[in-house]
Amino acid sequence: MQAIDYQIVTPPQESLKPQAVNKKRLEFIDLAKGICIILVVCFHGGAITWPPLLMLRMPLYFILSGLFYKDYGGLINLSIRKFDKLIIPFIFFVILTIISTNIIGLILPAFSVVEFNDLSFNRPIPTPVWFLLCLFWDNLIFWLIRKLSQSKAVQFILILMTSIIGVILITHEIFLPLHLTSSIISMPFFFAGTVIRTIPTLNNGNNSKKRDVTIFLLLTILVMIFAYSLNWPDINMYMCSATLTETLAYIPLSIIMVIGFLHLCKVVKSIPVVSYMGRYSIIILGIHNIILGLMINIMKGLCNTDSPWPGVFVTLAICLSAIPLCRLIVPHFTAQKEVLTPFINRIKSSTVPIG
Repeated sequence: MQAIDYQIVTPPQESLKPQAVNKKRLEFIDLAKGICIILVVCFHGGAITWPPLLMLRMPLYFILSGLFYKDYGGLINLSIRKFDKLIIPFIFFVILTIISTNIIGLILPAFSVVEFNDLSFNRPIPTPVWFLLCLFWDNLIFWLIRKLSQSKAVQFILILMTSIIGVILITHEIFLPLHLTSSIISMPFFFAGTVIRTIPTLNNGNNSKKRDVTIFLLLTILVMIFAYSLNWPDINMYMCSATLTETLAYIPLSIIMVIGFLHLCKVVKSIPVVSYMGRYSIIILGIHNIILGLMINIMKGLCNTDSPWPGVFVTLAICLSAIPLCRLIVPHFTAQKEVLTPFINRIKSSTVPIG
């Protein structure tokens, strides 16, 4: 996920101007992102299969992204910003994955290698950073929806129409090029993020631990009761596959679960290592798949166990140690520094008006 400077969750959407962003970060958002990226690594390592955690994982990513949506004054500025924060890291991590896995494959022939030939417009991208590409489209789609109407009611209707298209696509397993199906079906979560930031109890200055814990427990219990009765619905956003019943149940239940989870994170506020990983989760997202399979197999041999947990823990430790290196060596390619935005700003500032 992209590195973001956070402000209070609750200001009206229209007031989010780039120059007005408060540089103070919200600790509980970093915590939520940290837990989320740890769940991603554990899931990809086969270490977690508990349905509630699986329901939380992907929707939380999209909702957190929608939580801090800004239009940056227009489509061109938005596209440039998101190209910096999403597309450049996407390209970098895809190339890094291909080069790294091929080098490891020369040493260990059994290692799973990603080739340039594996990349296709019409197939899922073989790396977890497909999410960044998906999120880029979500920002552009939501900009268009807001351009059509500033009314929340109309936006909701447009999101509903978009979601219906997404449901049709995913239930018929129709994969549109460059993960557009994934983007369309994720729009309810992205939109939910723009609405959730107006919830008073998530205001950074509105603190009541007892109330927030109660909200978390009530919403979690509610979701678990309905999800259990529906045999734990799930949808595969990556492969674009799900049944109609699963999709219609998964979307609202996941949103409710995320709302409860954010209230719990607001109570806890920060867990140092986890929050640090959350702040730079885009780096972990981009590199963990290169390390994970190798470490799981190595640790299974060293620990004489079939459990993936030792390999997952070592992978997380390696990713944690790689964060400072990435920030120092490749900050422009890992969303820590912008590439296009300063360049475009220099061009604008050097343009002298005529007359």
